[in-house]
Amino acid sequence: MVTDCLPRPTGLELDGYEVSACLETPDGARRRTWNYGLGADRSGLLYFFDRDNVELLVKVLDGCAINGHRWVFVAPVTDLTFRLAITPLNVVAHGGNSWLYDSDEPVRAGRYWTKPGNAKGQTASTLGDTTAFPCTAAEIAAAKASSENRNEPWFGAADLVSPGGQND
Repeated sequence: MVTDCLPRPTGLELDGYEVSACLETPDGARRRTWNYGLGADRSGLLYFFDRDNVELLVKVLDGCAINGHRWVFVAPVTDLTFRLAITPLNVVAHGGNSWLYDSDEPVRAGRYWTKPGNAKGQTASTLGDTTAFPCTAAEIAAAKASSENRNEPWFGAADLVSPGGQND
């Protein structure tokens, strides 16, 4: 069973998205989580009790030019049960949907995209979602125009081959 705590703002905003979270301790107490203050635009760290003990890495990346979506990655290093919600700051443009790390199965439930969470006492799983938030038509056009103006090539999974010839 996962927690039913209510995610609260952490002070972490990533590329136009607000990160909210909460946790449940083994004795059932519900607590908020805190922004480590990494200062990056697309990734952040959260801690539960002590700033010297980071519990979660969260990333929101712009994949608009690649697949028309923003991507979310969560890398927890904890066995405490938690909930994490990522919500667009511009709810009008993005439909007001939130992405939620929680529950036992990934399902669309109301205004949340729900992804599997961790049960009490079990190490939380890393999760990547490359279709977390659809980009608007304007965001896709701007991203593609920006990528065309760069002198850097775009790489795909087939391009990621180690020197020994094996895909990593």
